[in-house]
Amino acid sequence: MLTAQPRYARSSGESPNGALSHRHLQLVSPALRAKPSGPLAVFFRFTLALLLTSAIWASHLAGLGAALFVLGASIALLMAAARLLPKRSRFILATKQIGYGERIWLNRLLIPVPPEMNRQLTIGFIVSFSGLIAAIIGAFYASMIVSVTGLAVAYTAQIACMRTQRALYRAMKTQHPLYSFWDAEAGNDNKASPKLAGKPSTA
Repeated sequence: MLTAQPRYARSSGESPNGALSHRHLQLVSPALRAKPSGPLAVFFRFTLALLLTSAIWASHLAGLGAALFVLGASIALLMAAARLLPKRSRFILATKQIGYGERIWLNRLLIPVPPEMNRQLTIGFIVSFSGLIAAIIGAFYASMIVSVTGLAVAYTAQIACMRTQRALYRAMKTQHPLYSFWDAEAGNDNKASPKLAGKPSTA
């Protein structure tokens, strides 16, 4: 359950909707100022377990050159696919919220997050990493059962973590003006907003 968090008082550096201006952002703690992961980074991390495991299996079947080719080609295809998607597509918006939730969780020592969500993410990341290690070990020793089981565990935990990260962002986005700023900045990526860009308004 989300515990009540005090909302930060609006200062002169905030816009009317509670988002921060770039000038006011400079006053925020450097730890909080770290940018959330972008959609490409989120997407790449999601596919990392499968890419590494596939590359190791390819090295068993066709040698190291084939493994490197599979890994490089897969990464190139993923990057191309992510860049071709419309910036306002549901997939891109979802991955942005996942990145926001991840950064909010990493900021938990500075801005507390709901204990239940913190517990879910901590356990989820441990389980996901354990599944990744099992999948890689299984691939190294050419054990299909261990490799597939590890991937199943890793992706089950990772999907659960991503859902919790999105829920965490939605629960926390009003608890600090910086979190509102992320969405405001993303919404103005292609609009060259005078206020966010630090340019004088012509209005």
